[in-house]
Amino acid sequence: MAAAAGIFIASYYFIRWLKNPTAKNLIVAGLIFGLAQLAKFSVFLLVPLFGFVALIWFLLKLQEEKNKARRLNLVFWSCLWRYLGGAILLMAVGYVFIVWPVYLFHVSHYPIAKQQQDTQFILSTFRVRPLADFIYWLAGVPILRALAQYGLGLAMVLQRATGGNTVYFLGQISNLGSRLYFPTVYLIKETLTLHILTSIALVLAIIGFFKSKIYRFGNLLEFLTSHIAEFLMLCFIALYWFSSISSILNIGVRHILPTFSFIFLLVAALSAGWLEKHLFCYLAFFQQKQPLAKKIIPLGILAVFSILIGWQMISVISVFPSFLAYFNELAGGPAGGYRYVTDSNLDWGQDLKRLAQWTQKYNIGQIYVDYFGGAIPSYYLGNKYLPWWGSRSPQDLNENGGWLAVSATFLQGGRGKLAPGFYDKNGYYNWLDKFKPVTTIGYSIFIYYIPPHAFDKTSIQ
Repeated sequence: MAAAAGIFIASYYFIRWLKNPTAKNLIVAGLIFGLAQLAKFSVFLLVPLFGFVALIWFLLKLQEEKNKARRLNLVFWSCLWRYLGGAILLMAVGYVFIVWPVYLFHVSHYPIAKQQQDTQFILSTFRVRPLADFIYWLAGVPILRALAQYGLGLAMVLQRATGGNTVYFLGQISNLGSRLYFPTVYLIKETLTLHILTSIALVLAIIGFFKSKIYRFGNLLEFLTSHIAEFLMLCFIALYWFSSISSILNIGVRHILPTFSFIFLLVAALSAGWLEKHLFCYLAFFQQKQPLAKKIIPLGILAVFSILIGWQMISVISVFPSFLAYFNELAGGPAGGYRYVTDSNLDWGQDLKRLAQWTQKYNIGQIYVDYFGGAIPSYYLGNKYLPWWGSRSPQDLNENGGWLAVSATFLQGGRGKLAPGFYDKNGYYNWLDKFKPVTTIGYSIFIYYIPPHAFDKTSIQ
């Protein structure tokens, strides 16, 4: 959320400077850009984004001056310095006056030799050796080692993105990544209302593109000049989605969350404009006492939008308080989401406290728990907690039976099939297919009751 907010706010002030390139606007935009960089390392994507948008704006202004028949030689260098040079200076302000001091504070008690040693160890497998060597060198320069620490963070993100993450996706287990992962989780994790409104907005945008003949060069230049903010949003969405889909790191819909604010804004703007047009039409027809037949279309559109907004509210509120586990109707709601994806899309260990409350409510003496999360089960469950793990033999439950709680991430990880080219243990929870969950805690922890001697006549694989 911090990254999404930082990207949104930094982009706003960048566009404000671009349209009015004063020294004050540059400094303010630069400082906010620097603050955004502290939110998350992926915010670094603003660097190429701002550079590209500044280049487009420079070309637009150059064309504008050309149309005014001014001396292009002088105008070229003036615009080049004002916009491209200004964009570089803006980002330099952020790094020099925000990022550098903050990291300098954090490494102030970090011995230089230790920082270099840690940097060398962490980047020992980093593939871009010139960059790794440069960061290592920076770590040894007292005044620059703060930037080395920031650079180390960026390098670790790149290293993580190429290393993959073992996940359950559409019935398979893999750490090789899938280009379908993020489109799929976005499709089933976001509300159908959003998808419908997005489809309407895309249709409206395409119609407007051809109706206004924006494809013509002159019209395109005029459109970009008056809609540079929207252009930046579209570029960021494309850049972030491309980098996410290209990476083999599939870690949940949260990874593409920084694009949501721009998606919501663009969809809302187009939808609101269309709705406003038909609302005015309806009011005009109403005041002029036109026949009912002429009111049907605007009235129908208003009704559809009202239904969509109501659907949005009910769909989201109905999963309270388990908002993390939200899945839309395409996935069967939050109760069906585990069949498609797990991990942070559904299960981040958030329901351990609810599990403890459930054991108290139903007087459960002891319960075996295979928990996915950062909390400590024994803290919440006390003496009721009995450790369990996927590779443990179910025969351990045969004599006395008992209660078993398994987090969805571990459960599906132990039932999914291995993707081609990926090798790991699997199938260790297939034996639970023979039992029906007694209940599910917050959609993320499955509770089973295993009767005594349940495996006497059953072969366990």
